[in-house]
Amino acid sequence: MITNRTVIIAFISSICLGFTTKWTDFEKTWESYLSKPTHANFTKAYDLLPDKVNSGDYPDEQMILRIFSKYDQLSTLFHTGDQDALRLGFKLFTIADGAHKEELQIDIGKLINTYPKLFLQELKNHRQLFISLNGLICNYGPDFVDNDELRQQETVRRIKSLKGITDSELIKTREECLNELEKGK
Repeated sequence: MITNRTVIIAFISSICLGFTTKWTDFEKTWESYLSKPTHANFTKAYDLLPDKVNSGDYPDEQMILRIFSKYDQLSTLFHTGDQDALRLGFKLFTIADGAHKEELQIDIGKLINTYPKLFLQELKNHRQLFISLNGLICNYGPDFVDNDELRQQETVRRIKSLKGITDSELIKTREECLNELEKGK
């Protein structure tokens, strides 16, 4: 005899199993993308990540650790100007917390000086992931924490890099970033 309790337990089990299956699929596509960073592999991995922060749909802690243990491979790719890699980097904010989130902020923020247009394009595309831009724009990393002069120099470099971007579709995003940097001066 099937009771309401049996139905509820089956429903909850299927939901939990679905999350596990989804994240197992993501881990496989993540591995595929990192071993062969094609646009097709990027698309599969990108589409499996949540579209917003605090979606309630997260991999378990062990899987997050496994994913971020290979983050340096992704970072290497987007620091060469690979747009797909950077898109995936931005989308990782949907599952990152604590140290992983800060690592993403510092690492992606460095692109302001090397690839300011690419940075602004992808920030514009992923703006919904950030309540505040301060952590992304003004977190320069541990080498800058106790060095006001070094922090000021980096702020000036980032402002100069961003001001060099005049594309009309990026002006609003650029101005948001410049405002954050000006507050930090």
